[in-house]
Amino acid sequence: MMYGFIAGAGQRKSSFWKAIEQNYNAQKGPMYPIRTLRRLEGRWSDIKEQANKFESHYNNILNERRSGYSDMDKVSFTLPVVCNVYVE
Repeated sequence: MMYGFIAGAGQRKSSFWKAIEQNYNAQKGPMYPIRTLRRLEGRWSDIKEQANKFESHYNNILNERRSGYSDMDKVSFTLPVVCNVYVE
């Protein structure tokens, strides 16, 4: 799927987000609402915040250096911590 822009290509923030808005609205399904630039930036902010919280807890588990645990085991230990702490 082509999105018509290249991240990090020296473009301004406003140009980047305008391209995101245009591409999202052009490729969304009919069941999804049209989103404004502000709504897309806000949604990304929410996703980024949750991803950062997950990463923080995941890194804590990685630093425990548990022997014999797979990456999936580590994710399995992270999810309940994140879900219990941050569910509102």
